[in-house]
Amino acid sequence: DKRPAFATDGWLASVVNEKPLYRRHLETTLCPRGSICRIPRFVVGCGSLDWNQYRDKPHVFAPVHRAFAKRGRQLLGLPADDGARPRKALLIQRLHSRVIPDAKALATSVGADLVILDHMPLKEQLDLFDSTRVIIAVDGGALDLSLLARPATGFVTIKRPHDSESPDGCLNCPTGGPDGPCCDWHLALFGAANGTWLGAESLNPGAGLSVDPIALKGAISRVNARLKELSEFKGQGD
Repeated sequence: DKRPAFATDGWLASVVNEKPLYRRHLETTLCPRGSICRIPRFVVGCGSLDWNQYRDKPHVFAPVHRAFAKRGRQLLGLPADDGARPRKALLIQRLHSRVIPDAKALATSVGADLVILDHMPLKEQLDLFDSTRVIIAVDGGALDLSLLARPATGFVTIKRPHDSESPDGCLNCPTGGPDGPCCDWHLALFGAANGTWLGAESLNPGAGLSVDPIALKGAISRVNARLKELSEFKGQGD
């Protein structure tokens, strides 16, 4: 049809390693209307399929997330299975917004490595995620690589306060659409996958996105316990 392309078309193209194919192309170049054509493999995107409708439906969301991660990792040449994780935990710090105060001390107190992903090449970011058992970050773009998570990876999400202004909080957040929330994007993602092939917890922050070290230790411990119950957990190097 003549509608403009959606942002999701780029994601679909990256999964199948092909340019997006729209209906007008299908009818004019591959399979004219009224014909019967055999297509060996395709991925379908639908602009009217609102992601927000399925945020709380794990039976829909988890398999899609799992399939996307599996195919994405295959295309990028990344390991398909769980393996050695020399890092017990990784605390992701941002430079310009959603900054965790005293992050270095917090990381030391829970036995995590502190890392800033800004300006780091994508391959290095993926290698960091793959080498770590539990990822800790404030909800937002710092957790987007969870879409390509290795099986049996754990996540602890620091929630963004709903009574603080964006981008640190959720008030007046510019994204999410007229009917969709712009905060807690990853909670549904992890909630759906939790106990199936990932492990996850979420924490409410203190003032200014501060994090209680004792609460964080407890969350990491609970996530690790869930991961060990997964069929895909290998535990090498842990």
